[in-house]
Amino acid sequence: SNSDLSRLGMESLTSALITSVGISDQYLLNVFSDLIQTQFIDIVVSLINHKNLSVSLSALKTIKFLLLARIQNAIQSDIICKLLSVLLNRTKSSPDYIEKIQLGPITKTVDKSASVRSLAFEVMTDIIEYDNEYIVKSDKQFLDAFIEQLMDALQSDDGNLVNYACQSFQIIIRSGYITTTHIRQDLIECINREIENCKTDVMAQQLAGSAGGASSASQLDSNKKEKLGYLLQIISVIRKSVSQINTVRYMKESWNHISSLMNQIQLNPSFLTRTPSMIYTENMDIGQPLLLSPSLRSHSVSSLQRQNSLTHIEPLNGSSAFVLSASGNNNNMVYNHTNSNSVDMLDID
Repeated sequence: SNSDLSRLGMESLTSALITSVGISDQYLLNVFSDLIQTQFIDIVVSLINHKNLSVSLSALKTIKFLLLARIQNAIQSDIICKLLSVLLNRTKSSPDYIEKIQLGPITKTVDKSASVRSLAFEVMTDIIEYDNEYIVKSDKQFLDAFIEQLMDALQSDDGNLVNYACQSFQIIIRSGYITTTHIRQDLIECINREIENCKTDVMAQQLAGSAGGASSASQLDSNKKEKLGYLLQIISVIRKSVSQINTVRYMKESWNHISSLMNQIQLNPSFLTRTPSMIYTENMDIGQPLLLSPSLRSHSVSSLQRQNSLTHIEPLNGSSAFVLSASGNNNNMVYNHTNSNSVDMLDID
């Protein structure tokens, strides 16, 4: 009952924070901000790693909107540094949340904590995107610890988790703090291994579909294609954005290994397309009817709210205000990470 009460309290505050976006009276906003004390924020942060995933998810949502609303006690440096450490811990996988679901002849392993882990990566991205100095302020070992959790996330079959983990890493790469030292051989080998697994599964499923097993083949086919797109995108970003990385032996070997696949996608972009029928079928089979069209479903309420609430806000470091554009055309913005599930367009040489 205490867990339910905590969750409802945080959900109520999150609703109030979303509503406050439409308030133009700065005095009222300041009064509202002053009501949210540091002690309360500490409690919310502590609930991020709660064993109950519903409580953890509510805590993450509340923290996200506390940051986006620039609540003064939430953007203190010591709070942010502590928060990054807690978020990093929340991205870890746990056998407690792993469940097997039978889909006809196929047994699918599902991580029930994937949505919570995804949101933890998203909140980290929010923090780093608007003040990347927290990468070095929070913990000297933050980057190494992050890369460990990145590799853990990349091994998941959940496309959203892989997507948010890759987005977060792209923000860190473009902050300028990533060097060839951080791009370790085990990271590149992990990406290559997952690419190979996805490629093998997709091609095997396509063969199964052509042999008459189209229904079961398409279910996994769309998930694997989605993940494959994110993996190819992140390896391309690493190759193009990290200085001198192309001189590293294992990076050159990796690129030579996947170059033929990249050429195949250039010639046939539809290789990575998730069709609406695929998405609908896989959702129906796990008991989650598709209530929105695929185009609407690809933009979650959280994503749309984030875009709307990021207009005319100040960065975390308190420097001069700047305007963020959802279209990403503002030159002052380092990088606009919107939740786009499209993997048709890849960053390919």
